[in-house]
Parts: sequence; C-alpha cells; structure tokens
Amino acid sequence: MDLQAPTKAVLRRDILRAIDASRPVALSETILARALAGLPYEPTPRGLRREVGYLQSKGLVQVRKDEACWVMELTALGVDVLEGTEPMPAGIAPPGDV
Repeated sequence: MDLQAPTKAVLRRDILRAIDASRPVALSETILARALAGLPYEPTPRGLRREVGYLQSKGLVQVRKDEACWVMELTALGVDVLEGTEPMPAGIAPPGDV
C-alpha cells in the first residue's frame, strides 16, 4: 500500500509509540507488525521497514538488522520526543493527530 504523507506521519508516530511500549525490551518487526495490524493504514512488510528506516535516519530509532528480522529500540532522542522534552521532528505526526 502506497501511503500519503499525512498517513505516513501518523504511522511513524505509531511506530515510535509501539517501540516505546516495549521498553526496556527491544521490539522485533514481527511484533511491531502485529501491533499495527487492523489499522486503516496497515503497512506492508516492505513499507514498515521503509518507515522504520526513516525513523532511524532521524536518530529516533536504533535498528539491529539480520537477514530474517529487524529488531528496534528507541534512542534517547526518541524517548525525549515521545515524552515531549524535545520537539517532534517534521514528517512525524504530533500527539493527538489521527
């Protein structure tokens, strides 16, 4: 599914929230996909990796990659952004946006 920019921004925020909910344990992409299943913007596995990669490029997520699965954790900046002590970067929906 090719997502529009506003939907991508909401998906990115929801990815951050799901990873945050798993702390202090890292989250696998399989569990992340299950957490997002059933939402109107449910991404494909490739789309999910693309958005996680975007969050990684913003410095919000750390990703350990192997051939079979990606495992993700929030960086300190990612935690600060979700807690509101750092501003939400462009391209990620602010809290409250649907």
